[in-house]
Amino acid sequence: VTVTLQPTASIAGTVFRPDGQTPDGAARVAPCEQCGPTPVNPDGTYRFDGLPLGTWTVAAFDAEGRRRAVARNLRLTTNGQVVVADLTMIGVGTVTGRVLNPDNSSAPNLTVTLRSLDPTFGGFRVVVTDAAGFYTVSDVPVGPVVATAGNTGAGLLGEASGTLVGDGGTLGLDV
Repeated sequence: VTVTLQPTASIAGTVFRPDGQTPDGAARVAPCEQCGPTPVNPDGTYRFDGLPLGTWTVAAFDAEGRRRAVARNLRLTTNGQVVVADLTMIGVGTVTGRVLNPDNSSAPNLTVTLRSLDPTFGGFRVVVTDAAGFYTVSDVPVGPVVATAGNTGAGLLGEASGTLVGDGGTLGLDV
C-alpha cells in the first residue's frame, strides 16, 4: 500500500487591537468562513499548520465574537510555505442622536435604521427612540454611517450622515 501525502502549508500572524500596535490576546481566529474560531496565544499570535494548498481567508473575532478583521486571498502554493497575515481589528464606537419632528418636538417610539457603510464590516442596525426621541447604537464599525428615521403615517422621513472616528468614539447624529 502506497500512501501519498498531499502538500500542506501554514498561515501565521499576530492579531492587533485597532491602534495597530497592541497585540490582542483575547481574540479568536478562523482560517476559513466555515471553520470555527480558535483562541490566539496570549501575545496575540496564531498559526494554522497542515492547510491544503489553495486560497484562504483568515478572520479575527473579538472577545464578544464579533468579526473585526479579515485577510483575504491568502495563497498557499508550495509545500511547507508559511504565509504571514497580521490582522488589525477595526475600531467600533457608538452613534447617538435625537429624532425631531419638523416643529422641533421630540419624535418618540420611532424606528431608526443605522447603516454602516464599511464594505467589509458594515451593515444595518435598527433601534427605537425613547420617550424623548433619543437613540443609541453601540458596536458600530468606524467610518461613514447613515441614520434614517420616519413616520410613514405622517408622511415624514429624515436622514443624517456622518463619520464615526476612532475605536471607542462617539458620533452625535440627529435626524
